[in-house]
Amino acid sequence: NGVFDKLCVAEIGPSKKEKEFLLNADEKIKQTIKKIGLKNAPIFIQAFIDDEKKARVYDPGMRFPGDDYDDMYKIITGIDIPKMLVEFALTGRIAKEFKEKLKNTRQSKPSIMILPCLKPGKISRIEGFEELKQHPNFVSISKSYNVGDEVKETKDVRQRFGEFCIVSDSFEEMKRILDDVFEKLKVLDDKGENMLIEVFNTNKLKEYEI
Repeated sequence: NGVFDKLCVAEIGPSKKEKEFLLNADEKIKQTIKKIGLKNAPIFIQAFIDDEKKARVYDPGMRFPGDDYDDMYKIITGIDIPKMLVEFALTGRIAKEFKEKLKNTRQSKPSIMILPCLKPGKISRIEGFEELKQHPNFVSISKSYNVGDEVKETKDVRQRFGEFCIVSDSFEEMKRILDDVFEKLKVLDDKGENMLIEVFNTNKLKEYEI
């Protein structure tokens, strides 16, 4: 949809460009961070890997990535990043348990953050949301709109219905979960029409298989 062609509606991990990044960019970025003089700080970097296999960094920041990404990462790797840095801020030390876990930080299971968007209109009914909250693979699920709210055409993140964070054992399982999500979830306007835009194409997950 051209309205949201620059708005992220899904974040999938691990990246299908992970190997290329580790081979061509990882060490360079680490050296850059060291030369800047940063130590024991949260660094957040987003980048595109182009056809020349170069990482084009477009969103670096000295912060956590936001959303509930840290909760998914904790489930997959056992590394609680916020807890680690809070303890460091209070004690000046990184606990031994974290040092051991940090030796292997690779994401070994698939994760996805779904950010479904809505057409403009007034919400008359929401179906499936409460049922999905009980799903065992959901790390977190939240919504920005309730029944009676009006969604305006802002063409930005304000048209996102909510945020769904999911962890699974395989991309095949993830596909089944997401197909179930979009079959059950309905956000209906006063005409009974579904306001959800561009249901995520779960066939794209084949490109990410570990």
